[in-house]
Amino acid sequence: MSAPLMSAPRIEDILPLAPLQQGLLFHALHDTDGLDFYTVQVAVDLYGELGVDALQDAVQALVRRHAGLRSVFVHEGLDQPVQVVLDHVEVPWEVVDCSTLSVAEAEARFAERYDAERLRRFALHEDVPLRCVLFRMPFKDFRLAVTVHHIVLDGWSLPVLLDELFELYDRHGDEKGMAPVAPYRDYLAWLDARDHEVSRKAWDEVLHGVTEPTLVGGPGRPGEQVPPAQLKVKLGEELTGRLAELARDRGWTVNTVVQAAWGLTLGVHTGRTDVVFGGTVSGRPPELPGVERMIGLFINTLPVRVGWSPDDTAAHLLDALQAQQTGLMEHQHVGLAEIQGRVGRGPLFDTTLVFENYPSGDDDNTELAGGAFLIDVEARDATHYPVTLIGVPGPNLAFRLDHRPDLVDAATARRLTTWLLRVLTDLVEHPDRPLAAITPLDDADRDRVLREWNSTDTPVEDVTLTDLLDRQADSSPHATAVVDHDRALDYAELHARADRLARRLVAAGAGPDALVAVSLPRSADLVVALLAVLKSGAAYLPLDTDLPSRRRAVLLAGARPVCVVTDDAAAFPDLPALPVHGSDVPDVTVSRAQPDDLAYVIHTSGSTGTPKGVGVPHRGIVNRLLWMQDRYRLGADDRVLLKTPYTFDVSVWEFFWPLITGAAIVVAKPDGHRDPAYLARTINDHGVTTVHFVPSMLDAFLVEPLACPTLRRVVCSGEALLPATRDRFRRTYGAELHNLYGPTEASVDVTAWRCDADDPRVPIGKPVWNTRAYVLDARLAPVPPGAPGELYLAGVQLARGYLGRPGVTATRFVADPYGSPGSRLYRTGDLARWDDDGALVYLGRVDDQVKIRGVRVELGEVEAAVARCAGVAHAAVAVREDVPGDQRLAAYYVPEPGAGPDADALRDQVTAELPAHLVPGTFTELDALPLNANGKLDRRALPAPRSTATAGRAPRNLTEDLLCRMFAEVLRVAEFDPDRGFFAAGGHSLLAVTLADRVKARFDADVTVRTLFEAPSPAELARRLDGDPAATGVDALGAVLPLRVGGDAPPLFCLHPASGLSWCYTGLLGALDPDVPLYGLQADLAVADPGTIAQQAARFVGHIRTVAPHGPYRLLGWSMGGHLAHEAAVLLQEEGEEVELLALLDSYPRAGTAPLTTEEVFADAFAGTGLSPGDLATPEGHARAVAVVRTELGGYDQTTDDLARAVLAAYLANGRALSAHAPRRFDGDLLFFRATDAADHPERDPGRWAPHVTGAIRVHDVPAPHEEMTRRDVLDEVAKAVDAAVAKPRPEGDPR
Repeated sequence: MSAPLMSAPRIEDILPLAPLQQGLLFHALHDTDGLDFYTVQVAVDLYGELGVDALQDAVQALVRRHAGLRSVFVHEGLDQPVQVVLDHVEVPWEVVDCSTLSVAEAEARFAERYDAERLRRFALHEDVPLRCVLFRMPFKDFRLAVTVHHIVLDGWSLPVLLDELFELYDRHGDEKGMAPVAPYRDYLAWLDARDHEVSRKAWDEVLHGVTEPTLVGGPGRPGEQVPPAQLKVKLGEELTGRLAELARDRGWTVNTVVQAAWGLTLGVHTGRTDVVFGGTVSGRPPELPGVERMIGLFINTLPVRVGWSPDDTAAHLLDALQAQQTGLMEHQHVGLAEIQGRVGRGPLFDTTLVFENYPSGDDDNTELAGGAFLIDVEARDATHYPVTLIGVPGPNLAFRLDHRPDLVDAATARRLTTWLLRVLTDLVEHPDRPLAAITPLDDADRDRVLREWNSTDTPVEDVTLTDLLDRQADSSPHATAVVDHDRALDYAELHARADRLARRLVAAGAGPDALVAVSLPRSADLVVALLAVLKSGAAYLPLDTDLPSRRRAVLLAGARPVCVVTDDAAAFPDLPALPVHGSDVPDVTVSRAQPDDLAYVIHTSGSTGTPKGVGVPHRGIVNRLLWMQDRYRLGADDRVLLKTPYTFDVSVWEFFWPLITGAAIVVAKPDGHRDPAYLARTINDHGVTTVHFVPSMLDAFLVEPLACPTLRRVVCSGEALLPATRDRFRRTYGAELHNLYGPTEASVDVTAWRCDADDPRVPIGKPVWNTRAYVLDARLAPVPPGAPGELYLAGVQLARGYLGRPGVTATRFVADPYGSPGSRLYRTGDLARWDDDGALVYLGRVDDQVKIRGVRVELGEVEAAVARCAGVAHAAVAVREDVPGDQRLAAYYVPEPGAGPDADALRDQVTAELPAHLVPGTFTELDALPLNANGKLDRRALPAPRSTATAGRAPRNLTEDLLCRMFAEVLRVAEFDPDRGFFAAGGHSLLAVTLADRVKARFDADVTVRTLFEAPSPAELARRLDGDPAATGVDALGAVLPLRVGGDAPPLFCLHPASGLSWCYTGLLGALDPDVPLYGLQADLAVADPGTIAQQAARFVGHIRTVAPHGPYRLLGWSMGGHLAHEAAVLLQEEGEEVELLALLDSYPRAGTAPLTTEEVFADAFAGTGLSPGDLATPEGHARAVAVVRTELGGYDQTTDDLARAVLAAYLANGRALSAHAPRRFDGDLLFFRATDAADHPERDPGRWAPHVTGAIRVHDVPAPHEEMTRRDVLDEVAKAVDAAVAKPRPEGDPR
């Protein structure tokens, strides 16, 4: 048909948006790439003598009848978006002829175009929201593809649309005699007349106490919009009939039963008993005339909250849910965004349930006018939610689960549908059973999680750790056992020393199940001491040598050791103290320990504020070590690095695994475990083959990795090992990588996983010998694979309990319902789930315990210490990760009335009580602690901590200044006080590694983590560097001023302004990518005439190429420095080099042509100071000018009158040179930063550079006048823009 020419459409009406329309418009505007999930399609199969023109006329008539189908949606420049109804539109219509193709070819052509239409987004502000493509298929078949945006219709509307379309086809487009259409405006008026405040309060009541969202989907990839995948399942006709009968008898709707089942399914998936998901309601008020035949968007997605107690029956839950839904029927018009905003938790859910109750359309095989038949109708749509469950009622209740594969994988989707059907079956068959008994766990899964995946029984000798150690010493007496720096002990000498000390310990009271404290630095003597304690029959109690005295007293009071092995007897005035070496060897009888006697006691953080001593018997650690040897096979040529502090349980296998296998221990120096470079050197110097890393320390080790060819195996534990860390390790080293898991209460590790290249997962693995792992719910019932639960452990490796704490022991070590009589379970407090292959995946914690850099921290213990401080009324502690990968403890406190405790004083008090790893990095005062709806502390609502690192004096010299900026950069604060300690300001060991590396690189000095403990402030470190003859100090007046020398990216070279100095660029260190080296280029102030701009630029190019012989080069300059940078860029290009970046800070080509005189340069520079050019000729005037310059240079020690005079001379000479300079032409883009006062000066126009660059001029306006362009905040913006201009993607997982 040839369409008549149509006049431009006019506005017929302007309407507000319904609540869900607002949400759909938001998603259309927010996700602008790829698939718009709310594009709906209908494919209608037709056969016979179809009137193509008549069908197009029917489409146009349909759009004339329904105003929504000719609406556009406008938002720009408006406070609220509106829908604009046009008086007429032409629906996009196309006919595609596939009739001459084979059936297969035609179907392929259709599928390709149909998918393309789905991906072709509607521009809702201008497009007709409906378009049609009619396909001529083989054998007189036709297929009409209708594509329409969900914003103008809902599922109920589709049958209405098709009914009317084909009625209009039969009528040849004539709508006379058809029922009139009720306008959408009537519905909007009905909406407006609702009592919204009453409805809001109704929703507030239903959602009161919701503290977290119910989420199924994982994090998506930005910008990626992929079509959903689908799973279809059916309940079965017999069960569907029983469900309908049960619902009818009990007064429930089938929809309510399905909602309850879906809620219980989400409960299984999330491990919770209070969940929220989205439920779709029709939204068509029955009192509105004609609403059932309206085409428009009436549906609404609203929260459905399902909460229960395990003791509730299914019937009780369904009664409550039915009552809730009935009570909300009058309030279903409220928008989801408004409801969620009032709850204040962001999105409450990411799954929706749609239970279809739409009117049916024409039956299939409907005869149309002219001999055509409607054969079939198939629709497809989607939502932006990760999971949408669609229930389709009928004799066999069907479900379609749509899931976004980028957010929810196929295995999760399968589990959800399987669990749903099992839960529905249980609800129908046992409606009066307690919900605790309704589970999706079938018999096969139960057998897998309880027995098959815990089949770990393995025969182990009934011996002690001491027996194994002695046996190995007897078999390899002359093999090297311990390497400590430049000295070594063989097995015979090691055991001889230990035997002598053991006899002295027995004389002091040591024996089976007695405790001997050990407080020594890491050394060969420490190995001797621990071995001696075991030989005495006692258990060792490790005490850190740096423990605060109060903390030491608490541990000793609880453990009551008989004596202590130490080289600091004064620290233990109330305890017999023995040195490692003594001349006396008493003649005593040594009683050997038995397998069930204690081997060691290690303290862990305690949630009540008191640390807990975990007592581990020989039997458990023997099982652990023999399993490890069977799995990893240490040999006589292996060397194990002993680097874990011995107060942490990983050290147990570092000490004893090599010593029971004939291998050797290599002892890292005290604090060496914090220094990756030292560790790499030690590995290489001593041929270390086996090493343990906490994952966060492995990240630090991989930042600047050194080759370690002897390394065979790396064991990780203590924290979650991320796939990105695993991948970087595998790219760097050929050694095996193993991920282990276990609490101190279970002899170090209980599960293990080898990280293979072909498995993307990093689970915590499978149980070790004679150990069982259970994932249980709150009633100690097993949960199905894939569901989260609390991880419980059983087996031979369980600790005896907590020393002297029977009550606490009873709460964590409970009876094992799945083991032999008398066996126990240890409740880890960790969340986990089973994967389908029997591997365990760690999910987090069920309580407030956290791990920071592998160390267990009970927040309650730290909170109790802060709350005990003078002047504190309430305290809270949280783990902050404001920078990805950088976890820190942050304390918050509410002062007592009238008190004002200082943060530093609080830190001092807590430091005197707790070990260093438990001391918060920041202390922030609050008026009150935030509480959730249940009146409990809401840790997520605690604000970002306030740093106290910024107060104090200015740096005295450039060395201090650079160090302050390095400290600030690493700690991510704006400024840093030169006299403040790094650790007192929130620094920790891993950040200390980063800082030490940067200082070492900048000053070429021997700076280690230990250095930062000894000289923790910038001032102390500056004095130490200045006194180090090997260190490269800061030559503040050198031609090349290295501001940062470390990093792999091309350096940024900054050219000096007219003063000749580049000190002003130190502010770039704050925000500039830490991988970018930074250099300032400076004038030779001893030279009276620096020369022309071209001559100076040529000298600087020489300096630049000394640092970086080849490009790409990055150049930046402020004021006159901009001209130097521009000329240097031209010179480098003439030498065949690439200039990647040219950035100018408020630097302009001169408008005049005549060079300036010295007097003119002076007058311009000193305007507003009261000085005139004539003052240069008088001693007094010259001295005043020098004083002004000295003030401008700042308060560094280097700033003397002589320097100020040299800078004044350089400024005047450079001003003359600049006025005589004619810029040449640079081949490339220009990044320009314009000052705020440039607008007041027409000659300061960045466009004046257009003749001097071939590329684009990208202008950034910065909030500062010309004279303040190097303020810290301005340079932060400059640095970010520079980073963005040269940005290249980093490898996945790169921590820098």
